[in-house]
Amino acid sequence: LRMYHNSDSYITNATAALNIQSTAGLNMQAKSGENSIICAADGAVTLYHDGVAKLTTTAVGITAGVPHGTADHALEVAMAATTSGDRRAVAEFIDTTTMAAGVGAGILLDGAYTGTTTTEFGAIWVEKENGTNANYAGTLRLGTRPHGGSTTEAIVIDSAQKVGIGIASPDGTLHVHTATAGSVTANSGLDDFVVENSGDGGMSILVPDASTAYYGFGSPTNSLAAWDSWTYSTGARTINTNKAGATVGIYTGANALSTTFDASGNVGIGAA
Repeated sequence: LRMYHNSDSYITNATAALNIQSTAGLNMQAKSGENSIICAADGAVTLYHDGVAKLTTTAVGITAGVPHGTADHALEVAMAATTSGDRRAVAEFIDTTTMAAGVGAGILLDGAYTGTTTTEFGAIWVEKENGTNANYAGTLRLGTRPHGGSTTEAIVIDSAQKVGIGIASPDGTLHVHTATAGSVTANSGLDDFVVENSGDGGMSILVPDASTAYYGFGSPTNSLAAWDSWTYSTGARTINTNKAGATVGIYTGANALSTTFDASGNVGIGAA
């Protein structure tokens, strides 16, 4: 063991490990009154930067940042969130792959699938939406893993805040995609909710027998100006308007008026 001073001070041991032990703990300071490393008697180790705790080991795991309360997870990140626009964050994950469409960081989510053997069950990741240099449009993606397969994208939110379930590039605000219907894109006036399938498709509104299922139509003047409904227990299927003078029309052929029901209950065939 050698201890010497030559501008800087040194402790060296060239033959075996160097052990520094204290039953009450160990405190290393870069300068007076400013901690650098604290080794507590219970085995916890805390690393400091400029007098502020940055990394602490606990009986459970590791806390990055200033310890806050009792740690109960293998990794905890504790700090005041940074903000930018709507975003709040306390951690950052960076993919250092060269710029290209599809690059981006992600998190794998694993668990035991047989005994104590673990595997990947799903993932959350982001991707650069295009290959254009200096364009930072990105997407958020969630994937699940089927038995016998790899993690497959299940939900995507693109840079225009369109949400796709089962589809990588949603046509509208919400696009539920079971299978492709072919070479078709939803009409731009009817793309807020898109349901797509390669065979029969549809959606269901399910309620108890004695309750009524509705879908309605509204605007700023009247939030419920018209609606359709069905009640199983009474067998009542209704088509309703909620505006004076409103009519109901049935169109056939190439959008040709076939039948009209006016506000007085009169019926016109082939006429308004």
